[in-house]
Amino acid sequence: MAHASPASRPFATLFLRLSPLIEVEIATFSTVDKATGVKRNQYSPEGNPVGNQQYDKVTGEVVDRSQVVSKIATEHGPVFVEDHEIESLFEIDPNSMTIRGYQPLTLIEDGTYVPNGTTLTVEAAKKKVGSKKVENKTGQQVLAGLLTAMEQEGVFALCEITTRGVPKPAALHPDGRLILLNFDDQVREPRPTVDVEVPDAAVQQIVNAFVKPNIINDPVDLTDVRSGLIQEYADEKAARGDFDAPAPVELAQRESSVGNNDDLMALLTASIAETVAS
Repeated sequence: MAHASPASRPFATLFLRLSPLIEVEIATFSTVDKATGVKRNQYSPEGNPVGNQQYDKVTGEVVDRSQVVSKIATEHGPVFVEDHEIESLFEIDPNSMTIRGYQPLTLIEDGTYVPNGTTLTVEAAKKKVGSKKVENKTGQQVLAGLLTAMEQEGVFALCEITTRGVPKPAALHPDGRLILLNFDDQVREPRPTVDVEVPDAAVQQIVNAFVKPNIINDPVDLTDVRSGLIQEYADEKAARGDFDAPAPVELAQRESSVGNNDDLMALLTASIAETVAS
């Protein structure tokens, strides 16, 4: 499987406090290269790139980006609340990573904590000696020792990380992954489940006919091969001067075959027979 090159520039550098006397500077790195793939950009009818222009929603006048400021709305009007004010309010340090406690890994696996989609990796940051940066051997040992201890106990470290401003919850795994988490009040309650009874014979047919024959034990190659083909197709269209928008295509109405058959066993038996015949 082809992967993107490892990140060379840290996402953030944080100070991890293991105890009042032990603080390790760690560097976090992104695990995903989001610059890959084919992107659709915005263009005018003449083919000129279109930007996102900011404007005053009251007057309609265009506002230069350098003049745009961030404020928090209040009943008395919008006010500035800067990162240093937030840090002072909660008595926290910027670029810090605080461990709130160690918890069983099952709390991540069972969905008690919900990742927000950002996964980083951590390593001991290099230390500056004179004008050079060198490996921090002690920092590496402290971090490796912590991760090894967590692995032995089957736990992750529930952390609070602060780059600037608002702290964010995160889970540090024994393998060195730092997974940012959603706040509890961001997570929606699950949709109500429907209690469905399925005959044991039907479950066994699904296992034997569909699941077992298609179990894949080795990792599947998820390399993006389609983006290159899409770009090649776009290049070919441009080369032959095809710049007009294609005619819209209406999607055909689809109906589920399951919805038209009220007999589960008959549906499974017919499907299996067709699979064997083909």
